[in-house]
Amino acid sequence: MARTGISTRPMRRLVTIGTPAVLIVVSLFHPSRLISQFSPTVFEFLRQQVFVWLAVHVVQLFLIGPLGLTVWYLTEGLEGRFARASRAALIPFLVFYSALDSIVGIGTGMLVWQSLDFTGQQRAVAEQVIQRFYDSQFDPFPGLVILIGAIAWIVVCTGAGVALWRAGESRWVVVLMVLAGVLFGIYHPFPTGTVAMFCLLATVIMRERHLRTAGS
Repeated sequence: MARTGISTRPMRRLVTIGTPAVLIVVSLFHPSRLISQFSPTVFEFLRQQVFVWLAVHVVQLFLIGPLGLTVWYLTEGLEGRFARASRAALIPFLVFYSALDSIVGIGTGMLVWQSLDFTGQQRAVAEQVIQRFYDSQFDPFPGLVILIGAIAWIVVCTGAGVALWRAGESRWVVVLMVLAGVLFGIYHPFPTGTVAMFCLLATVIMRERHLRTAGS
């Protein structure tokens, strides 16, 4: 059983409700190549919005920890292999997903920022370097870092969802948490990241209502 007294503390609610809510907003500001007009290079895509890109990724770095803590709180007091798997997967998620945000997000943004004043041949070379750097996320080593972070998050959410269901929550919690894991793991900007955080927020609200009812 979960410790319902802890679950209703204001700081806990601030984390579990505030984190996905803020990430929903952040995902809406995140420049997304999926919904942007076609840009031939990453440089062309980012040069008019590089400061927004950098700001979003810096803010996200501060939210990765609270995001992990949100799921930890969801399963606090729950026992069983699914709850343990969810908690164990938090470590690789925090490490590798933060690395993804730093390497691909902040790294690409800084390269674009430093290249804004380039012209002519310098600009052409810079565009090629930035494109190769951005595309290197699909190379074996960087790709492995990204894959571990994404899979770890999927395990975190799926394990938590099943643990909550086994503790008496609706089966919809499993669906919501699987969606939160898969969608955010695939792509954290809008639209997938936004939907993922709505799913996590819905789970938090359902859990809070369940604990409030159980404690009354």
